[in-house]
Amino acid sequence: MAVEHGPTGAPTMFGEWLSWHTEHMELVPPSPEMEALFSRQEAEYERLVRASSLPLLGMAEPAPQPRLVGEAEIDDGVVESVGLAYGDLMRPSGPLVQVHTARWLRTRTSPPDLRYFLENLLDSMGDDGPVGGDPVPAHIVVNGTPRPASLLRTRRKMWAARCWHQDSDVIVVAREWEPAATHLVAVPDIESFLRGRREYLRDLRTNPPTMPIIDRPFDVATAHRSLIEATLARSRQLEAAARQGRPPRLRANARKHGELWEAAVRAQMHLADQSRQDANEAVTILVNQLGRLQEKASWFANKRLRDAAVTETLLYWTGMRLELLSRPAQETWRTVWASQRTWTPDPFAHQERSSSQHDDSLRRWHAELMTGQDEWLRAWSEWVRRKGY
Repeated sequence: MAVEHGPTGAPTMFGEWLSWHTEHMELVPPSPEMEALFSRQEAEYERLVRASSLPLLGMAEPAPQPRLVGEAEIDDGVVESVGLAYGDLMRPSGPLVQVHTARWLRTRTSPPDLRYFLENLLDSMGDDGPVGGDPVPAHIVVNGTPRPASLLRTRRKMWAARCWHQDSDVIVVAREWEPAATHLVAVPDIESFLRGRREYLRDLRTNPPTMPIIDRPFDVATAHRSLIEATLARSRQLEAAARQGRPPRLRANARKHGELWEAAVRAQMHLADQSRQDANEAVTILVNQLGRLQEKASWFANKRLRDAAVTETLLYWTGMRLELLSRPAQETWRTVWASQRTWTPDPFAHQERSSSQHDDSLRRWHAELMTGQDEWLRAWSEWVRRKGY
């Protein structure tokens, strides 16, 4: 069940919240509730990383600064991989080396390939271009001994390599740092990297980066539709990636999507005479409804019906026309959306997840949500029948 949020509701990799403005995008302080949730998640994250038995490797000196735990893959409390980062993760240029040590779970069809790691780094730099070529034989020095490895190079002075160490898969991803200067050594103590992560996060909150966005004129008549087309395309990209067993590449288009969202919110404010907050909420509701229809309603693949559903949804949520054939479906969606947003579980609260009271509450909420969604889909099916296309 994919959910689209405007840039005011999208968590970044460091648990902050994005607020988009016409002049620039900036990180703003999270609410006290979000700060508390973030603190719990980080504490649990550190506990799991500390408890991991992975034979961690890192960089020998010299190596870029700062040093911190970057990314860790955790599946239901099991740490699959830990990535140690050397360099500034938020900068789109400059030396950066990430060393991932992994034991992939058997539930995976196959471990992520080198192309995946390079694409992930390129996406963080706003580059969604393909990574071509094939890995070539190479060597990585581990604890002073060259180990056979495979190496894949791409643009922007970037490369990724992997080798085997003890019983673990080791992947090195680097930008503006040569393989010959990359010597790996055992990391006996993770604490300095966890401390580096805490300091890095604290500095981000104290001195948040800004990203300029061009203040483009927007067309009231097309802003909503442009956002909807882009969002539905993102959903199709998610589905295609899932079929291929690969993660989708959405991060590189985040800025463009944010600009489209900003234009739609401003158009909504103009058309419906709403505050920014109310306009953002309306855009969020209507975009998610159409995304859910694409996911759940087979008739949505029919262009004529899809265009009619988009038009009526826009007319309803902009307040331009309320007496519509789809009004029962629109009103039912309002209820479904409100119900969906009443449940905000803490994904790291293992004690809560294991309590019977928590489980019963979750089951009741899910049952009510599915009942509401079924009613909503039936309302749209009735709309299709009455359309008679």
